[in-house]
Amino acid sequence: MNDNQDIKTKTFFHPGFQGWTYLVVTCSLLFTSCAQYYYAPNSNNIPLLSEKEAKINAQYSAGLISNGFECQSAFAISRHFGGMMNTMIGGSNDDDYGLSSGKTQTKFIEIGAGYFTPIQATSLVFETYGGIGTGGVNNIYTGEGKSKVRFTKIFVQPTFGIKVKGFEFGVSTRLNWVKQKVASVSGSKTNDYFAVMDEISKSPKSFHIEPSLVMRFGGEKFLIQLQYTGFSNLSTLDFEALRETGYFSIGFSIPIKYKQPKA
Repeated sequence: MNDNQDIKTKTFFHPGFQGWTYLVVTCSLLFTSCAQYYYAPNSNNIPLLSEKEAKINAQYSAGLISNGFECQSAFAISRHFGGMMNTMIGGSNDDDYGLSSGKTQTKFIEIGAGYFTPIQATSLVFETYGGIGTGGVNNIYTGEGKSKVRFTKIFVQPTFGIKVKGFEFGVSTRLNWVKQKVASVSGSKTNDYFAVMDEISKSPKSFHIEPSLVMRFGGEKFLIQLQYTGFSNLSTLDFEALRETGYFSIGFSIPIKYKQPKA
């Protein structure tokens, strides 16, 4: 990174500025970014399934240094077991600000399966999912430099929620084991991002906690969805500021009722 990028990174993560930025994102969800990064979480898929139900969610997610579009799906396999698949595509683009200091693109996909159940005869729901995902982050720096970082993650995600007609609310905590790999890097070795690549290569494995809140409201066949998913790295690594800290998301959820085949 050059000096201008260092200044931007420090500014984005200054406590006072961060609080102001979160307020802006919450109100508008139109925040775009202007810094390179090397890992970004996707939003937790919190389906709060019922028996004989599937859900499709689509949403726009905005963070401090990146934004993207996500598609999530979940489906009941049996009375208490379900599956899910989630995808994300996004990135940052400094050209939006006329800074011409680089672009970042990320793509990600994950699959999972787990257990869900109502809590006794109440509107409360407990579910837990586990799965695996893979993706990558491509950075184009000022000039001719480029880098590609791939990552694989294994996750477990317990959730508590409430589900009534026209309203759903869930609280989830996703625990990740992540392994990153530098797939390629080009440009002058005097550039600071080569030090970032070296650090990732020396410490490719990390543990993350990604808490999330989701709220849905609407009708029987269509729900507006608002969500926040945070990120905290539980491992001790340098260049921590070059990871997205979380996303605010807005989108919709479509519940689908279906009949399961007889055993």
